[in-house]
Amino acid sequence: MNVLEVILISTGLSLDLFGVMICKGAVLKRIDHIQLVQACSILGGWQLGALLLGNLISHMLLLGEQTKTVGSLLTGFIFFFLGFYMLYKGWRHQPIFEHCVDKISYKEIFWVSLVTSLDTFLAGVGMGFLETRLLIEGIVILIYTIITALVATYFGYRLGSERNHVAYIIGGCILLFSGVYTVVKF
Repeated sequence: MNVLEVILISTGLSLDLFGVMICKGAVLKRIDHIQLVQACSILGGWQLGALLLGNLISHMLLLGEQTKTVGSLLTGFIFFFLGFYMLYKGWRHQPIFEHCVDKISYKEIFWVSLVTSLDTFLAGVGMGFLETRLLIEGIVILIYTIITALVATYFGYRLGSERNHVAYIIGGCILLFSGVYTVVKF
């Protein structure tokens, strides 16, 4: 897996976080920049940890050449699953009750980190089966997570959360494309 493929998958995964953080930004009365940077650091750390854990698990399961073939098919399945799940979230388009809050709740950021890192964990397992370079994966996902959380919070703050479903649909399409590409490539 080359750097462009890692960037493509990271983009798809970060759009899940984008949709969630738009909703968080939409309810803020004002943005506290220090608190936002702290929240983005927490999100980035969780995503990086989930990616590393998923990658570690897949490396423990890789035993031989046959496992690599099975691993690439499993990776395609994982990306298909994540893509369909994000498309489902986008098409479901649940309305969000917006109410203003003074600051970002770290408890909510913890839960957002946990839920969105499950996708990254599964992607880490898939990327591990493809024997990608862990350093590049980690750097890309960390940078994407921080930038995505920052931009999405400002988007939500300025525009509201009416269009967050579009991010889910785009992310789902990217992950479906990655799944097809992974299966066809191997």
